[in-house]
Parts: sequence; C-alpha cells; structure tokens
Amino acid sequence: MRSLILFIATLVSVSTGVAYAQWQDTNLTVVKLAFEEAHIPQDIGLPFNPLVILGVTYFSSKTGLIPVKAGAELSMNDTYSAPTFNIIGNPGVGPLVIFLIDPDAPWPQDPSLAQARHFMGGSYYWDPESGVLTEIFLPLNPYDHPRPSKGSARHRYIFYVFKQSVELGLQKTITATSSRLNFNLSDFARETNLGDPIGGTFMWISPDP
Repeated sequence: MRSLILFIATLVSVSTGVAYAQWQDTNLTVVKLAFEEAHIPQDIGLPFNPLVILGVTYFSSKTGLIPVKAGAELSMNDTYSAPTFNIIGNPGVGPLVIFLIDPDAPWPQDPSLAQARHFMGGSYYWDPESGVLTEIFLPLNPYDHPRPSKGSARHRYIFYVFKQSVELGLQKTITATSSRLNFNLSDFARETNLGDPIGGTFMWISPDP
C-alpha cells in the first residue's frame, strides 16, 4: 500500500504547471473564498488566510487520479483510499502536519460529535522540485475514509496543513487509541502552538443512496 502511495505521489510530482492548473486549485483567493462561502472559518474557529495551495489527490483504479478542488463534490468511493499531498508555493522544507476533520458529524443540523478527526499526520517534508509532501513517520491517526451517516445531508471534510511545532511532539492528549470524536482543532492548535493553518482544502461528501 505504501509503495502504491509513493507511486501516485511520483506520478503527481512529474506533472507540469499546466497539469496542476488543470487538476488542482492554483489561486489562493479562490480557495479562501470557497472556505468562507462554506462557513468554515467561523465553524472551526480558525482564521483562514492561506499562504500555500494544499493539493490533495485521491486515486481510483476505475477513474484514475481524483484531485480535490476546494468545495468539490466527491463520493465515498472516490475517497476510500488515503490521498497523497503536494504543495504549490513555499511552505519551507518542514516538518508539516496535516489534519482531516468533519465538522458536521453525525448530522450537519446536529453536529454533536464534531469535530470528527479522520486523519492526523506529522513529519511531512516538502520537496521544492516536485512539490510533493513525504511523511517520515507513520501518522498518529491513520486515514479513516469519509462515510457520512445514511440519510444525512452532505458533510464538509476539511484538510488543513500547519507548520509543525515542537509542542506538538510533546503533547499527550492525542494517542493512537484516543477517540477521534468531539475534537476541537482550534483549541488543539492553540495548546500545541501550531498557529493558524498555512493552507487547506475541503470537499463535500454525501452518504451513499
């Protein structure tokens, strides 16, 4: 599985700037506006003034590469396997930490379990030539694919990237066995001195019919 992820990352990395423009967001203002229109900054409690474009790419044996543009509608099947990440812009070499959260769990009209933490991975390093992010260590919370409850309205699934802090490595509040529910990313970012996210993207996913 890890070799497949590296293969996909390499495939994305050899893409030219023209391909990136076709596959992914390239405009920070467009991404910021999409976040604001989806009421994400106020619901998460984090300012969102992106400095870089976070590229998220899924892969399906049926449809090939599936890039995530901010506000894209994807299916549960599209997002079943863990994605790869790249950055357009200069985040510094790293380390970086990436989160995937659902602020609409279990129902957008009653998010009593939000935020649900679907992924938390640190120690990502950026390759300036390819833009690809490579993870040095296994994620603290491996990828848990989106699966909104049957009958629910569509959910927002939000990726954030932060510059990793020293305090993050010292924190003991999240372990591999910690509950992923009722997470508060803004509190966690403040407690671990992560600051504000430097980039992000999100997707809408509806439950299977």
